[in-house]
Amino acid sequence: MFDEPTTDDGWQHGWLSNIGTGPAGTQHSSGLATIFGEPLRMMRVLVIEDSEVQIRLIRGMLTMSGEALFELSTAVNLTSGLNLLADSVFDAILLDLTLPDSFGIESCQQVNSAAPNIPIVVLTGVDDEDLAVATLQHGAQDYL
Repeated sequence: MFDEPTTDDGWQHGWLSNIGTGPAGTQHSSGLATIFGEPLRMMRVLVIEDSEVQIRLIRGMLTMSGEALFELSTAVNLTSGLNLLADSVFDAILLDLTLPDSFGIESCQQVNSAAPNIPIVVLTGVDDEDLAVATLQHGAQDYL
């Protein structure tokens, strides 16, 4: 694994894959990664998270999954994340609710408004069932 440099906008791009690290992961002669003979799909994931420790943990878990290849982009605040959503296409969004420039359900609402057709998974250390239900009501697909 390698550290990707952060740009002036406060976000990173990186390729994550699990090619050849397990018995099922191989690389096809065409250069496409496969698992059990089937091509792996590239998933573009936006992580809006201000904690470098959490970003590294997410990056590691996605790398170890072996179910898909991931192109991971990170934003350290909501503003940078919304800018990325305006400029790029993503398959999923992982969203922290405690960001420097936004907190709580408002973060989820803003991301859902900017990308209503992209699944949002809310990540937070707050153990609040009411907040979890509220995020689901405001566009999140899941709450972890």
